[in-house]
Parts: sequence; structure tokens; C-alpha cells
Amino acid sequence: GDAVMTIVVGLSTFFSVIFLAMGLTCCCIRKTATSKKENEREDEDDRAGLSTNDSLSTNTVNKKLSKIDGLLTAYTEARPYGKIMLSYYQIVGGLSFNFAVNFPPMFTKIMSVVSSVV
Repeated sequence: GDAVMTIVVGLSTFFSVIFLAMGLTCCCIRKTATSKKENEREDEDDRAGLSTNDSLSTNTVNKKLSKIDGLLTAYTEARPYGKIMLSYYQIVGGLSFNFAVNFPPMFTKIMSVVSSVV
């Protein structure tokens, strides 16, 4: 292949991966911030006057369930991005073999690490 085309493909691939990673990170941060706000509200409710052990244990269980629900929601939202990345690496991994495309060394190293996992 042409060296210019190889560099263009490599750079566009690199920036696509960065863009997807940033989107995934922003999604997870937003969910974490929302969960923290909910926990702060629950803590304020606890300090407001719940004195019986039953109420405290119920609130503790509800807090833990809320955290688990937050983690499951984050996983559910991040799963499509993970599938996209996995499919992307499966397709791009075969390009250099099938079409004799020479990728930049940095991209080749990243692909070799990812291909060992995938």
C-alpha cells in the first residue's frame, strides 16, 4: 500500500479509538456523579431523624442496592461501546494480513496487545 494512505488509516483509526474511549469515560463519569448525588441525598435523609435499627438497616440495604443498580446501568450503557471496539479490532486486525497494509509501528504494537486479548 501507499505510505500516505497507511498513515491516514492509522491516524483515523487512532482518533476513532480515542473518541470512543472518551465517550465511554464521559458516560461512566456521568453515572458516577449521579450516583454520588443520590447517595448524598440518602445520607441527609438518614441524618434527618431515623433512629431505629430497622430503618437504618433498611437504608443500608437500599444504598447497596442503589450502588449495584448504578453499576449495572453503567455496564449496560458501556456494553455497546465495548462490542463496537471488539468488532473494530477484529476487522482492522485482518486488514494488514489480507490487503498487505502497513500500519505505523505504534498502531501495530497496540494491535498486537489487543489481539492477544481479543
